[in-house]
Amino acid sequence: MKFILKVLAVSFCFLFLSTPALYSDDFSMDPQRFKTSPFNEEYLTVFSGEGIEAANYGIGFFFNYQPNPISLFDTEGNRVKKVIGHQLTSDVSAFYSPLKWFDVGLSIPVIVHQSGTGWGDDDTPPSGGIGDIRLVPRFQLYSMNDGLFAVSLVTEVSAPTGKLMHSAMGRSNFSFRPAVALSSNTQFFTAALNFFYHVHEKQVYGNTVFNDEFGVKVGLKGRIIPNWLDIIGEFTASTSIDKPFKNESVDAIETGGAFRVATPVGIDITAGGSAGIGSALALPLYRVFLGISYRGRHSTRKVDEVEEVDEVDEVDEVDEVDEVDEVDEVDEVDEVDEVDEVDEVDE
Repeated sequence: MKFILKVLAVSFCFLFLSTPALYSDDFSMDPQRFKTSPFNEEYLTVFSGEGIEAANYGIGFFFNYQPNPISLFDTEGNRVKKVIGHQLTSDVSAFYSPLKWFDVGLSIPVIVHQSGTGWGDDDTPPSGGIGDIRLVPRFQLYSMNDGLFAVSLVTEVSAPTGKLMHSAMGRSNFSFRPAVALSSNTQFFTAALNFFYHVHEKQVYGNTVFNDEFGVKVGLKGRIIPNWLDIIGEFTASTSIDKPFKNESVDAIETGGAFRVATPVGIDITAGGSAGIGSALALPLYRVFLGISYRGRHSTRKVDEVEEVDEVDEVDEVDEVDEVDEVDEVDEVDEVDEVDEVDEVDE
């Protein structure tokens, strides 16, 4: 039954995503390529192939600053306009895992502050607002040996909520980003590999065509001090299906890393940075980020049961000791009676 549900869910997602290519005459762009995972797991933007245990939930706040994510250049490569200048954003996210093989997350990018001139005259973007809201379902397809190797399908959907505020704050239509996530989890080291395809509106700006994109993400994590300090590294590369690896306005590479500190109360603190390689739109020269996340459980029934069993074992051990003491006392009495009888015979 569980296998049938998985097949139906995955089939529905593929049917939902197999829509014709979108097209829009009204140019708009999402300035944020740094899409954090809402699942508060091992990495930053990379998804793990291992699903989360049932009844887990969590929330997170991930701040990131990027300078000049959207700029316009002349033919000589000189910047002539800062469409979006300095930008400080916070990804507010939450997730819930109703089943071991199904997780769902929600991410709302809140733009705390930004500057810029917009695309043209009298087109200044607001100093704050929200970007494109993301819904992130994940289906675990396979897992072996407690996550030693796992595979999941992620079907991320973005709503064009940023465009409601400004055309440089989000896309003008819904976009879909299905991904296959592979991962391996060991005691001191984890690794993940994501292959994704981004379906979005086809747009033209100047001589550049912005079409669907595909790419790869790699995530690595080392446990420096288990349950206390981790080091994380990520690499992301993407290109367009229109002239792959030859479209400088779309081809993007970003690599970075972070440290994560875990606390006894379930709160994790992550801090790090990354660098952009290339001149793609919405790819900053660098970014720095700080994240605070929490993961909890609805039930601790298994833990309580284990504690009760331990208490019963301790009581049984005490009872056994008492019984032995009683036997020893009886033996001592028997020995005394025997001595008394010998004394009487001597007399």
